[in-house]
Amino acid sequence: MDTNNKSVSIIIPAYNRQNVIEECINSVLSQSYENFEIIIIDDGSTDNTVEICRQAAAKDDRIKILFGTHGGVSSARNKGLDAAKGEYIFFLDSDDIIHPKLLETLVCGLEKNHASMTGTKSRNCPQQYWHKVRDKFLQDSTPAETTFHEHNQALRSFFYGQSPFDVMSGTMMRRDLIGDTRYKTDLFIGEDFYFIYENLVKGANAVFLKQQWCLNRIHDNNTSWQYDFDAFWSRFHRRELVWKNEESLGRDEYANLQKNDAFGCFIRCFQQQKPHSADVKKMRKTLKKYKKIVYPVLSGRNKTLYFLALYFPGLLSLYFKTINLLQKIKKRVKGE
Repeated sequence: MDTNNKSVSIIIPAYNRQNVIEECINSVLSQSYENFEIIIIDDGSTDNTVEICRQAAAKDDRIKILFGTHGGVSSARNKGLDAAKGEYIFFLDSDDIIHPKLLETLVCGLEKNHASMTGTKSRNCPQQYWHKVRDKFLQDSTPAETTFHEHNQALRSFFYGQSPFDVMSGTMMRRDLIGDTRYKTDLFIGEDFYFIYENLVKGANAVFLKQQWCLNRIHDNNTSWQYDFDAFWSRFHRRELVWKNEESLGRDEYANLQKNDAFGCFIRCFQQQKPHSADVKKMRKTLKKYKKIVYPVLSGRNKTLYFLALYFPGLLSLYFKTINLLQKIKKRVKGE
């Protein structure tokens, strides 16, 4: 199918990425699909990121650079959306790379199925293994496998974590689907899920790519690995926004999934903190505030953990330490 007449705007927010952004840009310039513009939004970098982008733009006029003060990834992506001219919008993080046939595969999938949203799951790769994994990733020659999902199927898969829409990087949408929808700038973790949700819930049909053709670099500066109170609240509040909207639509199943996951956010952050730290105290205060909403939908085990979190955080910490110790002993016994 000849789809090269369909233009794609690739939005790449960047903040202090001098060591990785050239590789990201090159992975786009190496695409089999060529009808695209790259919009790099510098979010107030203080290193050499801008100069590297300027050097790339001097060699290829499809690259455009926008500038702004440091306002976060949501603000940067919104600037990119306002400037985008393509019929399709593709999102990519500045520390990731994509497979050479990804854009072609996604555009063909949308056109063939008359769908509005498509994407690939990201494959996480720690920095220390990056170069070894990258070479195999870029040389992957397996035929692309895509599946069509009508709206209700796509929505269900999304809520149960069975769709490729787990992060923003690697996701493509029709520009007319997005319309005036923009990222919530008060979220700095979970903003990607919520933006995808806001567009998917409009009634979009979707195409899923089986292959993991976006390689996500894991390093110390990933905001996803933050676990203080602000990071917890961004995660928790994103889920609150979704469950309230799902309740208004009469979909209690999905609303309750989000409430359960909101408590899961607490558990993940709690395990990274000392049980009586200032951050944990604020997290526990949040749990107490939402107890009448979240507690009733939890399983029996999680209700017990919720109770411990509110009144006996030291015991809860000891519980997780014991679980982790038992898992380590089990692995040693198995010789793993």
